[in-house]
Amino acid sequence: SKNLEVLDLGNNKFTDTFPNWLDTLPELKVLILRNNSLYGVIKSSRAKGPFPKLQIVDISSNNFSGKLPRRYIENFKAMIHYSDDDKSSKYVE
Repeated sequence: SKNLEVLDLGNNKFTDTFPNWLDTLPELKVLILRNNSLYGVIKSSRAKGPFPKLQIVDISSNNFSGKLPRRYIENFKAMIHYSDDDKSSKYVE
C-alpha cells in the first residue's frame, strides 16, 4: 500500500537482496529489516526522491556489502531537525 508508514520485518529468516522497491513508498517513516540474512549491495530504484519521509532505518545484522546509495543519504531529510532559533540543521538525536 502506498500509505504504509511502518514496516518491521526484523528478526525473520529472510534470505534475499535488499528490496529496493521499498524506496518508492512515499509515506514510509520506519523501516526495520534487522537480523535477517539479507545480502549484497544495496541498490536504489529509479524512484524520484527515494524514502522522502523515512525517519528510522535499521538494517543491522545482515550481510550487506558496499555503501548505502548516495541518493538515499541525500534524501533522508525527514531525519534532520531544523531549528528556527539558530537557522541550523542537525540529525535528530
